[in-house]
Amino acid sequence: MSYVFDAVLQLPKTPNISGQKHPRRTMLEISRNAKSCDFCNFIASEIRTFAQKKDLDIKESQTVAMFGNWKDYRFEADESNSRILESICFQVFQLSNNISDYWEGMCAVEAYPICIESDDALSKYVLTRLPDADPLSDRSLSKIHSWIDDCNAYHSDCARIDSSMPTRIIDISQYNQLGTVKLVDSKGQNGHYVALSHCWGTSKSFTTTAKTLEERKREIIVQDLPKTFQDAIHITDILHLQYIWIDSICILQDDPDDWEEEASQMSRVYSNSYITIAATRAKDDLEGFLGMRPEYLQVNIDFSLGSSTIYVFPVQHSIYSEIDTGKLNDMPLNTRAWTLQERYLSRRLLHFSQDQTYWECSFLAGERGVAVKRVSNLDGLLDGLLDKEHGCRRSSTTPPWIDAWSTLVERYSKRKLTIDRDRLPALAGLARQVAERTGDRYCAGLWQSSFAYGLCWAGYFKHSEAPAKYEPERFLGPSWSWVSVNAPVGYFSVTAGDTICAEFLSCELEIQGQNPYGVVNGGRLKVKAPLIEIYPVAGRGGFPFWDRGITYPCFALRLWDGPSYYMAVAVKPTLRVDGEYWKVGCIPRAEYTPYSEEDVKIITLV
Repeated sequence: MSYVFDAVLQLPKTPNISGQKHPRRTMLEISRNAKSCDFCNFIASEIRTFAQKKDLDIKESQTVAMFGNWKDYRFEADESNSRILESICFQVFQLSNNISDYWEGMCAVEAYPICIESDDALSKYVLTRLPDADPLSDRSLSKIHSWIDDCNAYHSDCARIDSSMPTRIIDISQYNQLGTVKLVDSKGQNGHYVALSHCWGTSKSFTTTAKTLEERKREIIVQDLPKTFQDAIHITDILHLQYIWIDSICILQDDPDDWEEEASQMSRVYSNSYITIAATRAKDDLEGFLGMRPEYLQVNIDFSLGSSTIYVFPVQHSIYSEIDTGKLNDMPLNTRAWTLQERYLSRRLLHFSQDQTYWECSFLAGERGVAVKRVSNLDGLLDGLLDKEHGCRRSSTTPPWIDAWSTLVERYSKRKLTIDRDRLPALAGLARQVAERTGDRYCAGLWQSSFAYGLCWAGYFKHSEAPAKYEPERFLGPSWSWVSVNAPVGYFSVTAGDTICAEFLSCELEIQGQNPYGVVNGGRLKVKAPLIEIYPVAGRGGFPFWDRGITYPCFALRLWDGPSYYMAVAVKPTLRVDGEYWKVGCIPRAEYTPYSEEDVKIITLV
């Protein structure tokens, strides 16, 4: 008897075997089996949905590959390693004998996270257990308490003694009796508190201003608050904690001085919190995050080792997702720029997501049934943890944490900001912590010790036909910093053996306000490096990736020399002051040409 699900499990062979070809079925075979096989019915239904979404006409003769998405994990309890099945996947192919047609006809992989009950026949291979649809069920809350208790018992870096509380904090001690809370001045006292990470949305329905400050200190009726705030207060009460920090209530929203001062302390607010509640599923403050979750689809299956019931979450995820990043990255909270540093800075987080509740602490990332090493925290950043999809060092000439910082900037630049000028403030807390731990100097998004690598960015990674969005009348940052383009950015790699040929001389920043990690109104970066004019012809200066559209004439400011190439940034004279230039692009690989001492210039980038 042929079991279709064995194609997913690769059974009876061990799942540790990799590189096997995935068994395939035609659409006709799957459709015929769908009447008697739950799993085939699920695959057929999802392929129809997939085809409709992609506007594809899938024929009965086309083949479908079905396979499991196995991941390697290191478990905290016994330091063991294992491979577990995270999701089931399918991939539709065109029938063709031509390899180029084959690849053109290959559709993207669709991956469906799965879970099972603890006594299921697949429990050896699938460790994620079926979560409750109700995030407030007894079983859900018991799991949350067990995560916290275990963390307090075994993770000394997470379970610190009382930390200094923010300037203002919300006291919920009257929540159960009167249904009210109030804003209080902490007066520098220590204590445990919750921090909320949330999407504001467009309504801004409840804030504190200079006019309403005294009113907030007297009383806040919980029922008058947006649903996300109500839910956060309810969870704080369940955790038996008295205080919660919510930015829109604890910071005066109409006082620029108060906002700047409190924003500059953001790194301490989240790093000192007892736990951070992440309203991960809520697109705004009105939605809340404690509503019932979608039911998992139940699929009964037969395979060579027995029968099972798997539960499939009805939302596709990337096959490359990791337990502590990928499953959460598409949620509303993790599309916003401000919330990236909140996640990295927090020692412990509870994510209330669309499918279940997730746990993260300085050591672990967890969901129901699984706990693994966490990567999206500050210690992980400073350890030089890289994007797992790249899997290699970008440069052997820079500290490992610089590689990780570059990956973080790439991710951050893809996130959304309501106010463009917040590109530096929304990362300021994280930059402050990195500066304090490394002793490096922060220069408007770059680091002094690795300035030559920090300049090797380009907007969108597109060629001149599709330049990054640029609004010259709106100053976002100095041209040499990635914050100057309102677009996603990417860094080019510096490889082993490349030698630096640029020298940092000075960096002068015009800081707006008192926060050295916040908004800048100007910046002058003085460097000494070879400066060679380039022209729009092949082999003469390489092909720049433009930051602001095609910009000739311009010069190549050489930063790195390789064995047969050089890496540079494209710069253009401002014509305002002699020796003053704008960065207008990046030249990742240009044919090596020798230069003389006369080509080495001292210039200032603005």
